Amino acid sequence: MARRAAQPTASVALSDFPVVYMSYDEPWADEAWEELLVLRPDAKRVHGVKGLNACHVAAAQAADTPRFLTVDADTRLLPSVIDVRIPKAYLSPNFRLDWQSRNVVNGVVSGNGSLKLWSQGLARGMRSHEAAADDTVSLDADIGSIKPGSSRIVLMPGCHSETDPARTPFHAFRAGFRETSFLAWLLRDMEMRSGSNTAELQQILTIWCTLGTQARLGDWVLYGARLGLWAEQTWQDWDIRVTHDYDWFQRFWEETIRSRIGRGGSFCPVSGMDWNADRLRAEVVALGTALSDVLDIPMADLPPEASRMMTEARGFPAMRALENLDALGRAFQKGRGTSIDIATAEQLFSDAGLLLRPSGLSNLARLHQLELVDAPDQSYAEMLLRRAMALGCAFAPHHLAMHMRKAGKTADEEEILRLIDLSAERGFAPSDADT
Repeated sequence: MARRAAQPTASVALSDFPVVYMSYDEPWADEAWEELLVLRPDAKRVHGVKGLNACHVAAAQAADTPRFLTVDADTRLLPSVIDVRIPKAYLSPNFRLDWQSRNVVNGVVSGNGSLKLWSQGLARGMRSHEAAADDTVSLDADIGSIKPGSSRIVLMPGCHSETDPARTPFHAFRAGFRETSFLAWLLRDMEMRSGSNTAELQQILTIWCTLGTQARLGDWVLYGARLGLWAEQTWQDWDIRVTHDYDWFQRFWEETIRSRIGRGGSFCPVSGMDWNADRLRAEVVALGTALSDVLDIPMADLPPEASRMMTEARGFPAMRALENLDALGRAFQKGRGTSIDIATAEQLFSDAGLLLRPSGLSNLARLHQLELVDAPDQSYAEMLLRRAMALGCAFAPHHLAMHMRKAGKTADEEEILRLIDLSAERGFAPSDADT
């Protein structure tokens, strides 16, 4: 693949957009706010707004600009964020741009604690978490439902922040419990949809339940994570929506968790809480055994040295989902949520192709087949389709067959029919095509 896609060059600096810092009940919030002001003296703050949906609406009001960047109270910006630039084509009012964050406790790079560049319309139009309908399970900002077919989350490359939820036992426990109960619910929901790829979510769930013994308060994160998974899998009449209820969580902590772990020789200077570390470790191990034996979910108890080595490897999961490249490319090709921009679509498909994403190769070939790019090259399109087909793409055999017919290769009709059959075997029928 020697060709290079046309390069969309117009860009803006992420630092051009206002930053809004969001805090609620974190004892360290003022200290983190002062640290943020060193990097962004123009930052604004919202504090104590109850409810995640309401908090983001308040952030939109505080910014009072068409777009703004949100930073959570347990997230720290890294200096590299100053150098981040964004293609202007991505600044659709229907797109929220996300930069994943690295969790310092377990090393996972994910949307938890991520930096988010919002448009006013998306932040104010969102009806998630506590603002969702009573019959709806809303565990995350469901951007795609604000303007179906147009609004979307765009995962951006790079990691320019770190998130550390383990600064008090309560916040460490709450972070772990929320994340794994959410991931477990999401996995079950995705598994009910045929063709959903859950491998990355399963990996993240495992990391939350396994790594962190080397971190301060890491056992509290692991306890919350394992108990959250156990709750979602086994508790009768469990309603995951209560994890968004701050009052419920405080009661659960005070009435159940604190009394179960008890007091002892370990002490948190931030919250002033003491606890029995041996009892906490025993609970973490017992939950791991139960998850392994009762639910057949493998769970390892790693010593701090091994956990530190794996956490510092910083190798999991992928920092940019490959599916995002294709989906975003199609959005620019078709004008879904943004204006049609073939140069940007071509670049995104080319990026996916370089990462051996089969549908990225096929989509790039289609741009040449349909003569949507400058200097379309039909022989290059055929090469891309054959490569995509070899990588298992369902669409490529059909598009290659149509390419051969259009080129007048009637002597190859037997191969053309075989290609059409291959696409059908892989689940693609022309009537289902979105061309």
